[in-house]
Amino acid sequence: MPRLPLILIAPSFFLLATLHVAMAGSLTNYATPLGWKEQEFSRSIISREAWGARSPLAGMQRQEVTGVILHHTGVQMKRTTSIASKMRGLQSFSQRAGHVSPGKVKPPWPDVPYHYYVDANGQVAEGRDVHYAGDTNTGYDTRGYIQIAVEGDFERETPSTQQISTLRKLLAYLLSSWNLAVERITVHSDHASTVCPGRHLMQELPSTLDLIALERRQSNLPGGLTKDECEKKDPAPLSSCTNAGSR
Repeated sequence: MPRLPLILIAPSFFLLATLHVAMAGSLTNYATPLGWKEQEFSRSIISREAWGARSPLAGMQRQEVTGVILHHTGVQMKRTTSIASKMRGLQSFSQRAGHVSPGKVKPPWPDVPYHYYVDANGQVAEGRDVHYAGDTNTGYDTRGYIQIAVEGDFERETPSTQQISTLRKLLAYLLSSWNLAVERITVHSDHASTVCPGRHLMQELPSTLDLIALERRQSNLPGGLTKDECEKKDPAPLSSCTNAGSR
């Protein structure tokens, strides 16, 4: 995938702010009631207002959420740059035409291409409203998916403990919010020809998803299928059956 300076984060993938909330990134109209852990986590999400987002441009497509796609940014982590600065830079790049790789130019996008962004220090910010499909330059249909970008080039770098912890909490929060099962979590490379989200993040996903599935199974929430149950699902994405176990 193309490598861009961090402020021009490769906006191809992971390639899905939620609702525009003033102080925190909490969703309203939950599909299921949130537990206290998810409610507490939602208050830690940096809202669009907090990072200084501009209004989206015209042209976004409404979507019905059916799954989640995970991405990496494909560029080296920048721990000393604030997440607000990164999000403003990403939005600025997204809303104008620009090169995403040598010889390839993207059109202006209405907003940041992702719905959530997990930075190098494990902070998470709202991106595009989840009720609207994200954008990509890798040629797959983004409709129906919440797009999450995790900062880093995980072909070369290893995700931090803080990033993995935040990602797990964010995924649990989104699955509960939208009444999704764990097998609805996929990665960019399930949908397009790319190495995204990188081999080192891929190595972390089975155990991360196992833990989410266990917690949801104990709470009688969707997800936590056995391997045999999982393999009967259609489609069977990356993490669905690699993280399924017995019960």
